[in-house]
Amino acid sequence: ALLELARLEADDFSIERVDVAAADLVAQVDEAWAARAATVPAVLRTRVGADAGVLSADPNRMRQVLDGLVENALRAVPAGGEVVVVAAADPAGVRFEVSDTGPGLDAGDLDVAFDRGVLRSRYRDTRAVGTGLGLSIAARLVTRLGGTVSARARDGGGAVFTVLLPRG
Repeated sequence: ALLELARLEADDFSIERVDVAAADLVAQVDEAWAARAATVPAVLRTRVGADAGVLSADPNRMRQVLDGLVENALRAVPAGGEVVVVAAADPAGVRFEVSDTGPGLDAGDLDVAFDRGVLRSRYRDTRAVGTGLGLSIAARLVTRLGGTVSARARDGGGAVFTVLLPRG
C-alpha cells in the first residue's frame, strides 16, 4: 500500500481512460464483495440511478477506489449491518456513494478522514482498523481521475463516502 501511494505521486502514473458505464462498475463491486459481506454477516445493497450513464474514467482505478471504500465499510459495519453502494447522475457528472451502518465518524474525523493513518491511530484500540492507507489511496486516485471525494456522517449512524467524477 505504501508503494501504491508513492506511485500515485509519480508524474508518470498511468490513467487509462475509456467510456465505462457506472452500472457496470457497481455490478462488479457487488459481485466482488457479496461473499465477504455474507461473512460479516452484513447486507450489501447496490442501487444505480437510471440516469447514472457513462463516464470517461479508468475502470481499474475506479474499482480500486470503490473496492477500498467497500472494504473499509465492511470492516466497520457490525453483524447485521448494511453497506450500500450507489451510482447516480449529478450536475457535476456521476456520483458514487458508499454508506454503512457502522460506528460512523465524529465531526473531528471528517477533516482528516483521507489523511494517511489518522483514523487508524484514533481507533485502533476501539474498533477494527486496516492499514490506515486505504482512504488516502482512494482520495489520491479520485484526484488523479479529476474528481473529488468526501466523507460525512450518515443519518441514523454510520458513514457516507462520496466520490464525484466528471463525465468527460
